[in-house]
Amino acid sequence: MKRAFSLIELLITIGVIGILIALSVPALRGVRADSLKTVSLSNVRSILVLFDMYADRYKGQYPIIWEGTWYQMPCPGMTASPYRWETVYRWPAVIIELMDWEHGRAIFLAPRARRGTVELGGNVTGDDCGDPTSYDYSQSFLARPELWAPRTDGNFPTLQQQWLAPTFQSDVLHPSRKAILWDWEMPYLSRPKKVIGLDIAEPTAVQFTDGHGEFRAPSSATPPIRSDFAGARRPIQRLHNTENGVRGIDY
Repeated sequence: MKRAFSLIELLITIGVIGILIALSVPALRGVRADSLKTVSLSNVRSILVLFDMYADRYKGQYPIIWEGTWYQMPCPGMTASPYRWETVYRWPAVIIELMDWEHGRAIFLAPRARRGTVELGGNVTGDDCGDPTSYDYSQSFLARPELWAPRTDGNFPTLQQQWLAPTFQSDVLHPSRKAILWDWEMPYLSRPKKVIGLDIAEPTAVQFTDGHGEFRAPSSATPPIRSDFAGARRPIQRLHNTENGVRGIDY
């Protein structure tokens, strides 16, 4: 004769199963978050490939927005003329000649990143023309290294306009230690990202110019250096304001 489970035994079994599920859910969440972080790292690597393709097309020059030039924005049919330092987050507008907005969003945005829609007139809507990417492009690549050279006399450099020339792949002296892109948004986190000052304080996807990527905390990079001119509308931050610009070292 088969013995049936008693109600108490059934409740105990359900309780044990519940405990096991409760113990496993955080681990599963961690695995999910790690997989999304890996996707983000893959994205910055893919973006660097596009940057290298752009450089091959333009004699080794890194992408840069030229002030006074009109660029296509994410909103269909909408153009804008950003200033140079906006290249930090509007760089996709420069390289869409290699990958258009429709296909580029798969790598321009980190996993779970969302953008809304904006009214374009009548009943027509388009993708949000705000930040078009989850990945910051180091502003060290938007001007000559001399703009971030250490100075002790405190004098404003007279060669400032000359130093607003583009940078080239050949300018990078330490490609395995110079960051060019990183995930500033991290929308896949189940908690708010940790920030020290203005720098992300937890490991995020960081891409280096030699082609390798790592999970590094921007807040642990080398201290930034103040420039009297470079990116004056942006705060002084690590990775963006590396001493000696693209010739410097971040990690």
